[in-house]
Amino acid sequence: MNDEPQQPRRILHMLSQACGTAIASLAITLLSSCVPRTVELVYPGSTDCHSGCQFVAGGWPFAYVVDAHGLSPSGSADLLGAVLGNDLLRVDQLLMTLVFWAGVHLALTFARRRRSMAKAA
Repeated sequence: MNDEPQQPRRILHMLSQACGTAIASLAITLLSSCVPRTVELVYPGSTDCHSGCQFVAGGWPFAYVVDAHGLSPSGSADLLGAVLGNDLLRVDQLLMTLVFWAGVHLALTFARRRRSMAKAA
């Protein structure tokens, strides 16, 4: 049999799955900023946090929005504050959180597909 007519359909399906995973993981990552956390950070050159201080943060499983030392209202950390420059956005932690949620989404998608294939057999 000729598989050529099905190639565009497969490519579109794969692109659809990739976009779905990207959108879902981004949405969950952004929503996770509402999960309150505390982190310990060191601010070199600071007279009061040179050996580490506790800061309010947001993000799960990795805290990627942190209350900026001396800039934002104390005890608050949120995405809007990070966009405005009042809070610290830790890009490495943000990317790790995004990859984590993408992995969770892919695992759940694979498990759902595998279960539906088992029911069909």
